[in-house]
Amino acid sequence: MVKTIYEKIGIDKDSFYAILLSICGAASIYGFNIFYIAPFEQDIIYSIINVLAVIVLVIPLTLVKYAKYQKQKTIEERFPDFLRDIVEGLRGGMSLPVAINYTSKNNYGNLTKPIRLLIAQISWGVPFEKAIINFASTTKSKTVTRAVRTIIEAHRSGGNLAEVINAVGQSTIELEKIKRERTSRISSQMMQGYIIYFVFLGVMVGMQKFLIPALSWSAVDSSVGNLMTGSTGTTEAGAIDVVLYKKMFTHLAIIQGFFSGVTIGKLAEGSIDAGIKHAMFLVIIGYAVMSITAGM
Repeated sequence: MVKTIYEKIGIDKDSFYAILLSICGAASIYGFNIFYIAPFEQDIIYSIINVLAVIVLVIPLTLVKYAKYQKQKTIEERFPDFLRDIVEGLRGGMSLPVAINYTSKNNYGNLTKPIRLLIAQISWGVPFEKAIINFASTTKSKTVTRAVRTIIEAHRSGGNLAEVINAVGQSTIELEKIKRERTSRISSQMMQGYIIYFVFLGVMVGMQKFLIPALSWSAVDSSVGNLMTGSTGTTEAGAIDVVLYKKMFTHLAIIQGFFSGVTIGKLAEGSIDAGIKHAMFLVIIGYAVMSITAGM
């Protein structure tokens, strides 16, 4: 029944349980905060516990997503080694299925399990093309999928498989080099993104702590002056709702942090999953700073 639920939602099993765990944990902490802390008007404690609830809400899914991203990254880094070993077997006079089986004793990190599953399917009599397509889908990597399609076409045409696979491996290595170069070049822009967000956060804190209270006192003084001179001004209409502005600034910090983090991750590492890591970090920092300063 659970499997049907997360398949219908369109997420994997680990992410489903991470979301379930984080929602239950965050709801429990927030409920405790509402019923046991808020009645005593402990603003700072209330804000700190809210921050803890947000951390519990976002950390499990973030860890699962980042672990999957790291696994994917490792698979793509070790895939050229796998292709290189296949090429050695082909140049030694082996057929492609035998050359793949030749790699079974090697360790390729996170790629080892999909490779052994591929070898097992070939040994069970599964057609080679179907087995290698299953291998590509198991890795869930676009780089591996493109390489596998090229290998299948070369296998069908009956050309020089060793040269084709060697070229595919070299192109994969070059692609990884380009990704690393992009990451190193974009690191300065990533730091700029963090600095811009922290400057934005500082402006929000300054407005929350100094500007809005000053405007509120100005509105109150104006209302008192109107009463003393007999003017017919309405105090409530002219007053500034400080609490409302504090909530708005907190929401702005969260929204800005999320989209800044996603942008930073996409630019630096080329992945939305990596961006979620940065986004959750900035969201937690932003919510923590705005909530704690609001309670002080």
